Amino acid sequence: MRQSGVLNNMGNNGIIKKMKKEKMIKGFGARDYSRASFLLFYLFIFFLIVACQKSEPKPEGEAVARVGLEVLTIADIAHDVPAELRHQIGKNELQDYVVRWIDSQILYQEAKKRRLDQNEEVRHELRRLERELTVNALLDQELKKSFAITEAEIERYYHDHRQAFTRDAAEVHLQFIKVGNKKPADSLTTALRQGGDFLQVARQFAGGDSAGVDLFLTEEETPPAVASAVFTMMIGAISRPLQLDNGFHVFKMIEKFEAGSQKPLAQMRDEIVAKIQSEKRQERYKQMLAELKNNTVVEKNFELLDQVPADSL
Repeated sequence: MRQSGVLNNMGNNGIIKKMKKEKMIKGFGARDYSRASFLLFYLFIFFLIVACQKSEPKPEGEAVARVGLEVLTIADIAHDVPAELRHQIGKNELQDYVVRWIDSQILYQEAKKRRLDQNEEVRHELRRLERELTVNALLDQELKKSFAITEAEIERYYHDHRQAFTRDAAEVHLQFIKVGNKKPADSLTTALRQGGDFLQVARQFAGGDSAGVDLFLTEEETPPAVASAVFTMMIGAISRPLQLDNGFHVFKMIEKFEAGSQKPLAQMRDEIVAKIQSEKRQERYKQMLAELKNNTVVEKNFELLDQVPADSL
């Protein structure tokens, strides 16, 4: 599924989330992980790392939680929670964050009392973790930036990978508008069926970020309630308002494509740009590593490996 056009700000509304979620579940074997459980597991890994790093007492009065001399502040939470997860975390998940931080601090402080932080295996793992985090920081600095891509590169990639842009299944190009209530949904349907311009009607009845969106969908990745209503529509037809879990949606059929047909460059442009960016990052990684190797003394003694029985490792 792909969203495009001047109305792509609708990418976060419920129908698209539902479509993406159903597609993801099919692709990953319908694993029964809730969003909250995933977030808490993700955050708990951070707690364990952060617990080993905080050692400076903070001023009185700013602690969300306190365990001995260690405190957790709002600033700590804002720093520790990954930016890509912040908009998904609510009050209950923040409270769980604090509870898990308290648990991890209690355990950490007890481990310190037993001098387990001086254990050679623990120290070895901490050194390994420090090395990996530092390397990741270097790679982020070098590779996270966007690389310039020309239109010629995009066109060349498209023509060199035409087979990858062949449709495996029939696909439709839809536009849709979402509104919150049935009455305006009926009104906009009438306006569209009387020949109203889709984008103008979208702005009139939905407005703002709910003004509409373009979708490219196969029947398999579309929720059944939508698929049964729109996949039989003729090109140019307007659907009746469909009530879904986040409002009423009205669809317009723009195009239909048969299985085996070629996806146009305009439809695949964003995906191609992302793939070229990934390739350029790989190229930069190899280039950087080669440059560093040329300026570093490296010794190898692989003969020693012959003296180590494989099962002893």
